[in-house]
Amino acid sequence: MDSIIDVAINAEHPFLLLGDLNITTVHERYDELESIGLTDVFGVVGGERGATYPIRLPQFPNVTIVPLVRIDYIWASEEWRAESAIVGEDMGSDHLPVVADLTLVTATIADHSSIPLASRCFPA
Repeated sequence: MDSIIDVAINAEHPFLLLGDLNITTVHERYDELESIGLTDVFGVVGGERGATYPIRLPQFPNVTIVPLVRIDYIWASEEWRAESAIVGEDMGSDHLPVVADLTLVTATIADHSSIPLASRCFPA
């Protein structure tokens, strides 16, 4: 996780970090991601718990269960505005996906000026 924090700190913006981070909102790493200016998209606009894991257990792969925790995330830099976020449908993994609608509102170019953008990012 240290390397992910390092990548996030040194990344060019706009920046998105997505995936199974194996942390919850009470972990120190969650606080670190917030402290470097990233926003937990689901935490801001998702509502409810948003539990993503586990949806099934390895010993019973054909049986689904109610997930207990959210360890799957979409983190966004300040150039993104979170419009909505949901926990998606079961796709066969032991995790449920987090799906979000984000708007890229500004981007910083080399001279550090901000340009408003009309771009939208949608899940594939």
